[in-house]
Amino acid sequence: ATAFARNTALPPPVRLCIIARSQDGLNKTAKLVQRAAAEVAVVKSRSEEQAVVKVVQHVVDLSDLDTLEDRMLTIFQEIKSSSRSSCNKGINTKDGHRKDGSSNYDRTILINNAGSLGHLGPSTDIVSLPDLRKVIDLNVTSSMWLSSNFVRQFGNPKMTTKCTVVNISSLCAIQPFETMATYCAGKAARDMFHAVMAKELAEKSDSSSSNKNSSGVNPSCVKILNYAPGAVDTEMTVALSQSSELNDGLRSYFKELPRVGEGRMLTPNDTA
Repeated sequence: ATAFARNTALPPPVRLCIIARSQDGLNKTAKLVQRAAAEVAVVKSRSEEQAVVKVVQHVVDLSDLDTLEDRMLTIFQEIKSSSRSSCNKGINTKDGHRKDGSSNYDRTILINNAGSLGHLGPSTDIVSLPDLRKVIDLNVTSSMWLSSNFVRQFGNPKMTTKCTVVNISSLCAIQPFETMATYCAGKAARDMFHAVMAKELAEKSDSSSSNKNSSGVNPSCVKILNYAPGAVDTEMTVALSQSSELNDGLRSYFKELPRVGEGRMLTPNDTA
């Protein structure tokens, strides 16, 4: 989120919708975003109006599939009803489209990053079916649904000039790591889903018969990416370095990764 605020290639204003289970975490992120935006404004000599990065926070449990659809569709509608103009000039608020036919946003980007480690330890030690289902609901099911419906909502020129989905992937998607079976399985499933989505949209974009699919998506303005940044210095890597359930070699690897100097772990800002 802070990287978007610092990205001078994105024309202001930038509207960031951040979603997490914790309000405390959202508040901390929002403060970091505003601080980053203020730094950019000083460097670029932007006015206060030009420097605006609007942060919208939503507390959502993405593993709760009973409430996910209603919550996210409401959030999508709120985003669609907002325009590049802070006062929504030219917007038909009934359908969220601009009266002059131009796009509401220059770009819409989904960073599909939510996930959890799940069970750590031998795969034969998985006992609780509800726990396993909750992890898969978060790491796989909600991720697929979010990407699919984000493109359905924003993948047309009336809403945005460019619609991009970035699935945060991992080496775990293509290489088996002992004692990380559920995490590896989730990453592999997400990678394949997004690869298929990208292939479908690319084929439809190249087709001369139609430039829209049955859901009204215009494939020519949509891009789907699987992005694996490598080891990143986050709470997850700290947890892996301290877990007694993790394979000894993996635990040592995460413990010994340098955080400064050559070969250091990336920071979240590096990856963005």
